[in-house]
Amino acid sequence: MTTLNMAEDTGGANQCLPDVDAAYRNYLADLIMDHATDRGVLRNNPEAYRRVMAVTGRTLGTVKNWLANRTTSPDVASLARIVDHWAIPPAAIYPPQLAVLLGRASEGTLQYEPLPKPESLGEYVLISFNAAADSENAARALSKYTDRPQSALLVRQVGGDMVDEIRPGELMLVDAGQEHIDSSGIYMLRISSQGSNSITCVRFVERLLAQPTVRLRGGSTSSVSTVETFPLVDGVISGVTVLARVLGVLRQL
Repeated sequence: MTTLNMAEDTGGANQCLPDVDAAYRNYLADLIMDHATDRGVLRNNPEAYRRVMAVTGRTLGTVKNWLANRTTSPDVASLARIVDHWAIPPAAIYPPQLAVLLGRASEGTLQYEPLPKPESLGEYVLISFNAAADSENAARALSKYTDRPQSALLVRQVGGDMVDEIRPGELMLVDAGQEHIDSSGIYMLRISSQGSNSITCVRFVERLLAQPTVRLRGGSTSSVSTVETFPLVDGVISGVTVLARVLGVLRQL
């Protein structure tokens, strides 16, 4: 499993569009300051910077570059913590006017597609990259982790069943287009049991060499100590639905 550092270099194309970059940086800074100042109730900007520092673990200089100087934007790990702490709707990061900010449409021609309604995953929360109007750059960045970037989602881990591999509350990058067990790895699964409700969980799946079977287990230090063995037929486990494969974890090191 990969621990992702998803602060991507977008290359020369963005460097040729400083006004576009500045427009989105300003929008993002205004959005964060609106929440860090309690919708403008707090007039003390230094205190707002300290709040953002406490949430992200970043230095004062870095935070001021985001919110005051606006020369850079928050890295993805910091932005995820800000979104989570102030309960900012993920769709607000990719607002209806995003295409206008990026110079790709006029206000009169903009059409905004809302977040899709994914299949219910119980307590798990899904964040779609497809809400971004700039899907081309998102797909280019995601192609480093999957050959199906349009199937990529961020899912927030719940519970402690995958500790230490995945900690509660961390964001997992998953490939929701994965429907079969093709190799050992970490998968999101829906497990059905006779006489009880199905459960959705994250498990390490180990394909056994020279045997048509797989083992399912929790994290190396989790409370899930049971190791279950299942027959595997053409990549399918009877009674188990593969919802996604976990590609990596968005973790602030």
